[in-house]
Amino acid sequence: MKEIEKYLFLNEAAIKFGIPYETLKNKVKPSLANQEQIEEMIERGIIRFFEAPRDPEKKYTRSKKSWLVTEQAIKEWFPGI
Repeated sequence: MKEIEKYLFLNEAAIKFGIPYETLKNKVKPSLANQEQIEEMIERGIIRFFEAPRDPEKKYTRSKKSWLVTEQAIKEWFPGI
C-alpha cells in the first residue's frame, strides 16, 4: 500500500467501509462528548483536518474543514469493521 492510500477523505471512507457519510461526519464534529478523543486522535496522527485561514481581503471563499482519516481511526470508532 502506498503511503498516500492510508489517508481517506470522509466521503471516501464512508463508501469504502459502508458507513453513512453523516455518521462519519458526526465523529469529527466537535462536541463536549468527543472533543478529547478528536484531539488525541489528531495528536496520534490518525485523523487530521485542513481549514483555510480567514482572509480579511476576501480574495477567496473560506470553506469548511476538510477531514482525512485513517483505517485505524475507522476501526477505533467502529470496532466491528
